[in-house]
Order: sequence, then C-alpha cells, then structure tokens
Amino acid sequence: MAEGREEEMKSWKTTSAGILMIASALTDVGWAIIHKTITQAEIMADITAVVGGIGLMLARDNDKSSEDVGAKLAQQEQTEITEK
Repeated sequence: MAEGREEEMKSWKTTSAGILMIASALTDVGWAIIHKTITQAEIMADITAVVGGIGLMLARDNDKSSEDVGAKLAQQEQTEITEK
C-alpha cells in the first residue's frame, strides 16, 4: 500500500460511511433511471448524498486526535512557510 493512501485511511470509519453514502446514491439514481421513475426531488436528494459522502470521506473520525492524522503538523508547517 502506498504511503499516501495509508494516511488517508487513518479515519476508516468516516471514509467507509462516505463511500457507502455515495454508492447508495448512485444505486438509487441507476434504479430510478432503469424504472423511469426519476424525479427532481430524487435527483436533489442524491446530489446531496454524494456531496455529504465526499464530506465524510474527507472528515476525521471522532476518536482520532489532530496529531494522529497529522493535522496539527500540517498547520505548523503552513505557519512556518507563511512566516518566511
């Protein structure tokens, strides 16, 4: 496994929830298209689910500290770059 990918999966619970949310939205769209029952409200709900899923994929698990996922370190590095 690539080192960068390992860092992304430190928050596997929220990432998994995001993937499931996106997959269910896409499944719903596919099902509605096949059965020709798609509505504007359904499209908006599915778009919202995809955006929410992306947010979950980028979020940090509640039981992980900022240090665990490298957030504080990245912020310190950005501060140092800005001060130079």
